[in-house]
Amino acid sequence: MFSMQQITGADVGRLLWKYRLRWVVPTVIVSAIAGIFALVRPDTWEASQALMVRNEATTTPELPGKFRQIDDMKVTQETILALAKSRNVLAATLTEVGPPAKRRTKGAYPTPREIAALRKVVKLAPPKGTEFGKTEVFYLKVRDTDRARAIALTEALSKQLQAGYQKVLDQKAQSMEHELVDNVNVAEERLKEASTKLSELEREVGQDLAELRILHSNPSGDSDMRLRAITIENDIRKYQTQQRAASDLRALLVEASQDPSHLLAAPNSLLESQPALKRLKEGLIDAQLKTALAMGSMTPDHPTVKAAALAEAEIHRRINNELKVAIRGLDNDLQLNASQIEMLQKQLDDTRGRLARVANLRADYSNLVTEVDHAYKRLEVARTILADARGKQTGARNSNLISRLEAPDGGLEPVGPGRAMTAALGVATGLFLGLGILVLTVPVIPPASTEASMPRAFEATTGATKVAAVDSGAITDAIAHAVAKDKAGFAAGSNVESSQAVLV
Repeated sequence: MFSMQQITGADVGRLLWKYRLRWVVPTVIVSAIAGIFALVRPDTWEASQALMVRNEATTTPELPGKFRQIDDMKVTQETILALAKSRNVLAATLTEVGPPAKRRTKGAYPTPREIAALRKVVKLAPPKGTEFGKTEVFYLKVRDTDRARAIALTEALSKQLQAGYQKVLDQKAQSMEHELVDNVNVAEERLKEASTKLSELEREVGQDLAELRILHSNPSGDSDMRLRAITIENDIRKYQTQQRAASDLRALLVEASQDPSHLLAAPNSLLESQPALKRLKEGLIDAQLKTALAMGSMTPDHPTVKAAALAEAEIHRRINNELKVAIRGLDNDLQLNASQIEMLQKQLDDTRGRLARVANLRADYSNLVTEVDHAYKRLEVARTILADARGKQTGARNSNLISRLEAPDGGLEPVGPGRAMTAALGVATGLFLGLGILVLTVPVIPPASTEASMPRAFEATTGATKVAAVDSGAITDAIAHAVAKDKAGFAAGSNVESSQAVLV
């Protein structure tokens, strides 16, 4: 076996010339096929339409028409791409442009196969140097063998894409509107139920509704009912104080009626409510002083002393009469004060009972008020979203979010390799194919430098081949002789032994 490093350029040349048909024929055939294909192949034209997409104006009030995030714009463009390759849009595009001049398919236009063929040649591409979904501008590209038809298909597809995307947004807004209307109805029902419960509770509270509302809005504040309870408590304490003072004064007057000296010892604060007794007390003191002064300088039978004594006695008598009247007046005051205290106590108990009832209802009332507020807020949010959805639906019907920036461009040259390039590629492909066939089918021939040493090896190999041929001939004759004996009727055992002996 010889190494490939021993083969020279001359050996390769002899090999190529000797087996020239094995590589020339594939090269010529493939080149001819490529040339014919380059001549009959129609040119492929690609028309492009620059489009710009914006967001809905109501989505971002601070930046109308702008996307909040890059992902939102990418999702929108991916939706447009899916819509551009949808069956309805492609069918409407083909219907608008019409069938090609050299259409071979018979029947209704367009067929599913024609729609699938158009889907393969439609694509959305970003501007050069950018990534799809990173810019608002992108290109709609359509390929066709006719330049004018490619432009027509691009223009029609862009129009259908605008209408289709507008329809998609309209359907989306309608679906949202139906859902949001249901949400509004549910929110209204909940608000109505909560308001009914709150109204029933307010009717049950009655005149204490204001107190309940104040207690709900400001639990630690003062209300009219609380102020009234405080006022009643103050009045009760005042009457109770007056009651105790009147009781003490009555006891003092009772003792003074039995011993007038107790009246002289009474403090003036107790006699503030009895001005007549207070004046008689002062007159009695003055009379006693006069009597004492007169008796100090005169005899008891002196007219002046007797007159002073008579004056003092008259004051005592008047005091006794006034004490009786004062005691009766104090009895009336005590009775009146007791009635007032009893009445005020009833009012206080009633007020406290109403406060306790309102306090017991406060939790339920607060829950209902909170439920009503929550239901009202949900209703407002649902109405706001519904109004926004209706605004989007109106905008989808009256405006396009996809704008065409310019007229479609069909390009100046067809896309793909030209006829000369196709023919050159065919020649190269045929040449490589032929050389591959040559390498796979032709054995490696040793170079001339090793031919001198080859005869001896060939002679040794030939001798071995002859010996092997002689041995194989002898074995064949022995087998044939054994078979002949078997046909002549020899025993199977002897035949087998003979055959084995011959073979050995």
